[in-house]
Amino acid sequence: MLLLFSSIMIAFIIAEILVRIFIKPDTTRLENISVDGYTIRKPKLIANYSLNQYNNKICFNELGFRDDSWLVNNEKIAVIGDSYMEALCIPEEKYFASIFQQISNREVINISREKFNTYEEVYFFKKFAAHLKPKLVLLFMYMNNDISFNSESKIKYKGQNTSPINYINKNGIYTLPNQKVSSDILTSIKIFLINQSVLIPKLYHSLMKIKYIMVSKSKKQEFVFGENQLDDIYIIDQYQSKKHIANWEATEDALVELKNIVNQYGGKFVLITFESRYKPKQSRVLDKDYPLQRISTIAKENNLIHFPLNQLLEDYFRNIKEPKEGLHVSDGHWNMLTHHIVTYHVLQKLVSDSLISLNKEITIDLKNFLHKNPVEIIGKDEYSKIYGDN
Repeated sequence: MLLLFSSIMIAFIIAEILVRIFIKPDTTRLENISVDGYTIRKPKLIANYSLNQYNNKICFNELGFRDDSWLVNNEKIAVIGDSYMEALCIPEEKYFASIFQQISNREVINISREKFNTYEEVYFFKKFAAHLKPKLVLLFMYMNNDISFNSESKIKYKGQNTSPINYINKNGIYTLPNQKVSSDILTSIKIFLINQSVLIPKLYHSLMKIKYIMVSKSKKQEFVFGENQLDDIYIIDQYQSKKHIANWEATEDALVELKNIVNQYGGKFVLITFESRYKPKQSRVLDKDYPLQRISTIAKENNLIHFPLNQLLEDYFRNIKEPKEGLHVSDGHWNMLTHHIVTYHVLQKLVSDSLISLNKEITIDLKNFLHKNPVEIIGKDEYSKIYGDN
């Protein structure tokens, strides 16, 4: 065993050296730290994040989230999500939370991080944002891997310290006490490798790109029950495994807990859902409409405000002449145009449901934005980066 481990380490070191010498990496590391046993971005990190044709300056605040500083005394709106909402391939001021803040003229705090699932998102809200009591909380749920790992996270975070981080510096900015940084040796080694390695992020992004392209180009998906993770979310009730049943139960628990926390201090909670464009093969055990039906039932039974996005995005990209795609080819996440479209739609829904008030001129503009030419919305240069010159 020791010999095997040594061989793997030597092979990794040699591969790392070769990559650094011969291959220019197309990804930029984002440094992380460990706090109370969980990982966040390094506070106040400014990084040039490069992936294929994108080279964005990414800024993280005092708490390690992609956002500006959180002022303590302002009324806030919170956005919670995973990699779609952290939006590393989107330039500053062009992703959902930033566009929402610009249009609404409210302070919007972005509590999003790649690889978060719903249970983790609720946990991080309790740790980092519940103390600020945001009046409106928007949770974006990617109804694939978010749900698939919720039961594991429920077990992981059960009994963990959920006391909010409420440290405030002399300038009235919410921040992280230095003494909170973890000294766990194994975690520190793991984070060091991730932060310093060129090979690890390159392999990860390459695998994600290959996986996305294979799924998006495949016209027929071969279904092997229990072996295709992308199919798991579409398995209907009577064929679900105990693990998948537990995932749905943990998902509902997380959503209800978040709603109760927000309602207790007089805030409003909105669940916003969307799915992968992947469609499973026809089968008696699978139903492509099942996840939305299930989450809609959960929302109805627990009086959750629920905005589904799939139909909006399908209609938008079907009805405009060009382009027909709202995802980055590089990583399968929403591109800049989709971030704008989703922001305009969500703001309209919030206004129509009396969850937020905007002046009449802005409300009219929101309706017009969805009918604009994509080039007008994101600009010619950004359009060319995403879709080419034609």
